[in-house]
Amino acid sequence: MPKYYFDFQKARKTLRNETTPYTPATTLLIGLNTALKMFLGKGHEYHWKKYAALSLAMRQGLTAAGLQVFSQQPSHALTAMKIPDGIDGQKFVKILRDNYNVTVAGGQDHLKGKIFRVAHMGYYDHMDMMAFTAAMELAFRDLGWPMEPGIAVHNVQKAYMEITANQL
Repeated sequence: MPKYYFDFQKARKTLRNETTPYTPATTLLIGLNTALKMFLGKGHEYHWKKYAALSLAMRQGLTAAGLQVFSQQPSHALTAMKIPDGIDGQKFVKILRDNYNVTVAGGQDHLKGKIFRVAHMGYYDHMDMMAFTAAMELAFRDLGWPMEPGIAVHNVQKAYMEITANQL
């Protein structure tokens, strides 16, 4: 079977000389090293609390603005929200990306066009959630869904402030 990067015999042979058969993805390794230093610098407890605060604030804020949480047991890794009836969910994701430079994931398979997913883990903070929420309001406006301007932003920010008052 033809192979190039996955020639493990060649990799084993060059490993004896403490090298690699091909140029490794050094930028990925440097990025991983930087991310680990950042993570370990504040510790895993800080990050668990941070992602919990972001996800809880997002769900509380968007629910208060009239949207529905998709999952019955949501994760702190991401928030999945239902697309309101009458709104084209695929167009919503496209408008966010093309008009507001915000990327979210849509639904897959039978959920395509029915939900959107906002990530919380990684290099995100509450200001990213606020920026997303503002863009989301604009995208829904563009699609004709009535949402009071600022309602989602206000509720996400308020929930985040309450959740993190003595936490982070």
